[in-house]
Amino acid sequence: MYYTHKFPSSSEGNTPCMICGVWRDEACDWPCKPPTLKSGVQIINCTPHKLIFEDGSIVEPSGYLLQAKMEGIAEDCGKYHLVTIKVVPTEQGLEELQEIEQKFPGAIVLGSAISAQAYPGRVKMVSLTLARADVKDKICKVDEFSVYPK
Repeated sequence: MYYTHKFPSSSEGNTPCMICGVWRDEACDWPCKPPTLKSGVQIINCTPHKLIFEDGSIVEPSGYLLQAKMEGIAEDCGKYHLVTIKVVPTEQGLEELQEIEQKFPGAIVLGSAISAQAYPGRVKMVSLTLARADVKDKICKVDEFSVYPK
């Protein structure tokens, strides 16, 4: 099965596909495959950051961000308002997620905590080997992901 490559929409010239890494000016006779961890798990990185896994795999951002929005409901508590926040999907995010799920069935879709809340069960979050670490030292587990309930 062959997939359309996802090149950055605002870039011109020689840029790589954000899923498989093939370059725009190269002939590609291979299927566009998502990055695969050494365990065989396929990953679609929907964060703006590269993800480094404990097996040495590095998964670059896919270009999908799965945007979400927050809606608030205010409750009058007398001297103040208490706003209950709900994270909900956007139309663009739903379209992107549907495209990912159709093109890459079985791949784990990793996103931010906000995305995981907006698309519960469908978008997962990484689990880190260290709870507190500098960005450069954050290493993702290869055998554990977190999800919000549906």
